[in-house]
Formats: sequence, C-alpha cells, structure tokens
Amino acid sequence: IVVISPELAEIIVKIAGDGQIIGVTEECNFPQILQFKEKVGNFGQVNLEKIALLRPEYVITSSLEQEGVAKDLEKLGIKVISIYPKSIDEMFAAITELGIITKTEKNAEKLISELKEDIDELKNYQPKNPKKVFVEIYNDPIMSVSAESYIGSLVELAGGINIFPVLERDYSRVKNESIILANPDVIITTYPGIDKDTIKNRKGWEHINAVKNNEIYTIEDVNPDLIVRATPRNIEGVKLLRSVIYE
Repeated sequence: IVVISPELAEIIVKIAGDGQIIGVTEECNFPQILQFKEKVGNFGQVNLEKIALLRPEYVITSSLEQEGVAKDLEKLGIKVISIYPKSIDEMFAAITELGIITKTEKNAEKLISELKEDIDELKNYQPKNPKKVFVEIYNDPIMSVSAESYIGSLVELAGGINIFPVLERDYSRVKNESIILANPDVIITTYPGIDKDTIKNRKGWEHINAVKNNEIYTIEDVNPDLIVRATPRNIEGVKLLRSVIYE
C-alpha cells in the first residue's frame, strides 16, 4: 500500500502495523516508523513515477485536494481508494474500510469499540459555564471552522461553544467584525507562523474576552495533528482542548 494521507497512514499502522505500507508522503510523520518509509512527495504534490515504480496494490488518498492525483494514478492503471472522513462516524467507517483492505477487521472492530467508549465518557462532561471558542485555521484571509466540521465536532466534545455554528463551508473565510462581535472567551490557532502578540495587536481585538484574559493558544499549546487529522488520537486532542479551555 502507498498512503498519501497522514491520518489514514496513522490508522493503518494502529490496526495493522506498518508492514503493508511501502510508501508515504512527507506529512506522514506519526507514528515514527512511517518516517523510514519511501517518500513519494507531499500531500498536495506526489511523484507519480515514483509511486508507479513501487508497484503498489493500492494507493490510498484523502480529501478533495487529492482528487486530481487520484485520477492521474487511475490513468496509470493503479487502483486508488479515496477515504475522506469528515465526522467521527465517518472516521469509524474509515477504520472499518481500512480493516477490510488490510485484512485486519477484528483489530478495526476492537479499535472502534474502544473509541466509542472513550467518546461516550467525553460526552458526559457538562461545564457549568460553557465558554465561546474561536478556532483560527488560517490568517490571510482569516479562516475558521463551522460546528459541522471535524474540528468543530471536537470543540463541542471538549465542552466549548463554537462561535461560528454555521458557515458557508465547513472551513471558511470569516470577517474580522464577526469575530469581534461574537466575543470568544478562548482563541485557538492550528497553523504555524502565528504568535499570540500578533493576535492581540489586531485592530479591535483588544475588546475580545480571550485577548483581555490572555486565553490565546497556538500550536505550541495544542498539537494541531490531534484535532486536524481524523485519527484515534482525537481522544487525546479533545482532552487537550478541554484543558486549555477550562483549566
């Protein structure tokens, strides 16, 4: 198998080990064993010739961004399986499908059962004073997540209230004025190259509760891989979100 999605590579190793994986992209960095696999490019741009030379039985892709790559691979006669979990239930479905592909169905079922128990336990948490949360996934332009998005569902599991329950798309551009008006109690960024002072110094943001109370968290505080990628580590991600929002 060649896997060009870090989240799917992570799931495969979790249920089947790394033995079937012969190639990955640069972003496939967890677990560490994947760093020793043949690299076939990065998430947005793979080396088709290199993949063809590896002669994989399957190439597993993810997301709308990789549709073009999938079509190019199919033209070369390579079998492509696209899996793009956009919710926790779809992550369970992805685990099931990857279990079938790797012939480790029992391991997949066991993992899903464990994750469902963990999630049921997380759902029991009811904060006395729920906090409003703004998640920033990009800064030029400023983009956030809807409550229906994968990240949005994890914020909800953590007990936070997403200030953008509905957006044009799950991951969408938002207006500066809308953020100030929503007045989040907590700000969480998920991308590199942004620091807390930059956020504090934005025009009008001095009126936001999160800025007043220094409740701003960057990738130094919350590992984005735990909440951006749809993997079993999301349980750890939700617990981390909860700790920065409420503790």
